[in-house]
Amino acid sequence: MNAVCQISAQTDRELLLELAKQVAENNKQIAETNKQIAETNKQQAITNAKFETKFEGIDKRFDEVGKRMDMLLYIMLGLLAGIFGLIVTIFWDRRAAMRPIEAKTEAALKENEELKKEIALIKEKELKLEKRILKNENHIKRITEIDSRFAGIL
Repeated sequence: MNAVCQISAQTDRELLLELAKQVAENNKQIAETNKQIAETNKQQAITNAKFETKFEGIDKRFDEVGKRMDMLLYIMLGLLAGIFGLIVTIFWDRRAAMRPIEAKTEAALKENEELKKEIALIKEKELKLEKRILKNENHIKRITEIDSRFAGIL
């Protein structure tokens, strides 16, 4: 049994040595894998940093474009307000300018009506005067017919 124990002890040692070698190899492989992972992590960190700087640049550009769009919006709103103000001013000014013209037109129409009335009155008086003149002429004719002294008047 001693010999069997020695053989088994030797084989156990060999197995342990072999396992130790495999563990050492596995540890080397794990160490290499860890190095590769660390390098990959470094590369990812570098790539992430590059992307961050690119994204920051893009964000800045978007902010600039946003500011320009805001400025353009304010300019457009200002122009619209100016146009609206101009239109309101034009209508207000037109109304203000039309008021005196309307008043003058109304006054002229009233004066025209008064003149028409006066002309009608003058025509009436003229007709009455013509009738009186004709009447007077007829009277004078009769008087001249009656008395020849007045014949030189006509």
